[in-house]
Amino acid sequence: TRRGRDSGNHLISAAKTDGRVTLVIPWLVDANDRIILYGNGDNCAQFSCQGEQEKYIRRWLAEDAGMPFEAMELEILFYPAKYHKFASSIFAL
Repeated sequence: TRRGRDSGNHLISAAKTDGRVTLVIPWLVDANDRIILYGNGDNCAQFSCQGEQEKYIRRWLAEDAGMPFEAMELEILFYPAKYHKFASSIFAL
């Protein structure tokens, strides 16, 4: 999907910096919000916990983007969030 490519591009740009990088990601607390936003098909990544999503991000950065060192060094921070369909936006809780 286009959304996935854009996210990956930002992740690669951040990982290429010389300094310490923290990737701050909203965690949609409600599983239904995750399904509405990301889908529920075979081609959609679904995570039941933050740890699964973190592993996916690190694996993608290491293997698909070819940046194994950066994948290990990257700091990942999640914050609780909710998807609001009326605004088509994610807001922190």
